[in-house]
Amino acid sequence: MIRLVSCITEQHSWPLLLVAVCVCAAGHLAAVFMLSRARQCVRAHRNLWLTVAGLVIGGSIWATHFIAMLSYSIPVTYRLSETALSIVVAIGISCLATFASFYVSGRQGALTAGALLGLAIATMHAVGLTAILGTALIEADLATTITAWAVGGIFAIGGMLLLSRKMTSLWLVGASLLFVAAVCGHHMISMSGLQVIPLYTDVGEALTFIDRVGIAVGVCVVSSLLIATGIAALVIDRHLTDVKGLANATFEAVVLTRDGQIVHANERFAALTGRSIGGLRSLPLTDLLTDRNGIRGSLTSDAGSVPVEIVEGVIEYRGRETNVYGLRDLTERLEAHRQLEHLASHDALTGLLNRRAFNERAEQAVNTGICRRNRIGVPDP
Repeated sequence: MIRLVSCITEQHSWPLLLVAVCVCAAGHLAAVFMLSRARQCVRAHRNLWLTVAGLVIGGSIWATHFIAMLSYSIPVTYRLSETALSIVVAIGISCLATFASFYVSGRQGALTAGALLGLAIATMHAVGLTAILGTALIEADLATTITAWAVGGIFAIGGMLLLSRKMTSLWLVGASLLFVAAVCGHHMISMSGLQVIPLYTDVGEALTFIDRVGIAVGVCVVSSLLIATGIAALVIDRHLTDVKGLANATFEAVVLTRDGQIVHANERFAALTGRSIGGLRSLPLTDLLTDRNGIRGSLTSDAGSVPVEIVEGVIEYRGRETNVYGLRDLTERLEAHRQLEHLASHDALTGLLNRRAFNERAEQAVNTGICRRNRIGVPDP
């Protein structure tokens, strides 16, 4: 414990260590929300979300390690091949963990995913340390290394178990904090058991290595891109994909116009017109919607004219005022009304006019005769 406290307080720069923790927290928070999205979305998009979540988790683990290493008091440089391999390992095993969290059912899935995530943290840390072997001698304490692996694995499993129970915002934040504890705990415990002895008095002597400035720039760029990509994907999916899904889920045809031209339509509207959604864009709505009289009109399609009922309003779409129209196909309703009228005035068996139709026509004839002062009767044979 004393070695751990000493490692944190004396051998690391606090500002850079704080940056590492913040990067780790932001990345894992975005990742757990992606995992929650993977559980809610349709099957076609699920694997994509799991992959992106694994990418962000692996990138966050990698960035946290190297930012924390930059805060380490001993100057070392890094080999490019091992540095690149470390991020590939972190992302690859993290993706296995995210897929296991979903496709392995029950508590066993959470345990498997947590164990894989702990393995990703430990393996990435080990490979990352090999990147400095050319410029420093590393001596590790076996007991401390095993403790670091255990702490990282336990916190990772705890986070996955938390995710497997509920997907509320509070539980997602709790799971992300456990993942942060897994990454930071493993790193600090492992580093407290290491003795790093630089082999060069001048790190510039190692021409095949990247210096601390290079690794700092690389880590910042990669971590920023990964976290920004994840957050952007969440925002776009929440605010655009869900709107599109809602429009397609409705049973009515929906079309959006700006300056009289179609800017978007749902699948129901495209089906009524017999055209693709892409083919409808930029077309004047008046070319398709004709014979409009109040809330009624006709929609032109490849199969002919479709009677529709129309409601309209104004919304803000992609930052601009847009007219939205909801169209309901009246074909079945009008046909049902016609059949009811026919059944009301015709015999169901013979199809001939019934007594009700006779009475209505007789009454009409009498009223017409009275108005015209004509006689009503049956002519003589």
